Amino acid sequence: KAEPFSESVIGEGAIESPLYFKDGYLSIAETNWMHLGDEHNEKQIHRIDLRFHKNSVGHLFLYVRNDDGMVKGQYKGALKEHMKVFTNLRGRGFQICMMIVAHKDYPWAMREMAIGHLYGKSF
Repeated sequence: KAEPFSESVIGEGAIESPLYFKDGYLSIAETNWMHLGDEHNEKQIHRIDLRFHKNSVGHLFLYVRNDDGMVKGQYKGALKEHMKVFTNLRGRGFQICMMIVAHKDYPWAMREMAIGHLYGKSF
């Protein structure tokens, strides 16, 4: 994947500033479009809160895309029991892409995900 929400491609490609994980497996969880209960008004997603099972092992990348195609997110590093990803992204609909690199011998499990957002006005 060249970008968080792009289609995966088999073949050649250029990689900039790669992170290498020996014997790593990539798990990708991507939501469908979410309007967060109000499809007509604008919202601002300011953070994603994650809670993982104790002793989960892996590295987290999380990104959010709005309906205009803007993407915000980041690499958060090694999994912890509670993690927050700050996004500050406005729109009417959103998608979330969570990628976790882990080792097959050291599992991870997410207990819950909460989306911190505020409602705005549409003019």
